[in-house]
Amino acid sequence: MNNKGQTLVLFILILPIMLLLFVFLIDIGVTMITKQRIENNVSLALTYGVNHFDEENIDNKIKDMIIQNMDNIDLSNIDIDIKENKMIITINMSIRSNILSGEEQLIIKQEKEIGVNYGNS
Repeated sequence: MNNKGQTLVLFILILPIMLLLFVFLIDIGVTMITKQRIENNVSLALTYGVNHFDEENIDNKIKDMIIQNMDNIDLSNIDIDIKENKMIITINMSIRSNILSGEEQLIIKQEKEIGVNYGNS
């Protein structure tokens, strides 16, 4: 008995599901890379802010540093909170999917203590 026709029908039925899964995985990967890139830039800006805490207009310098390294980020989405011994940077933004039509709300919040030496002494 020849099963070539059955195999072809099964392949045609499964192919759209496999393609959709592949596209979905690529979309999630792009979103994760974007999130990691934002977190890295916030971490660098936070380290700069803690090390140059005494400078004038440090919050504007931190915002400029984040914006220089990121695309499609608005100043209103960046919140810098400087307390007596902590600096907290919060970015609230949404990432629009390029492949699928979804949109993911992304909130990144990092904080670091001011005046603490993180290196080996």
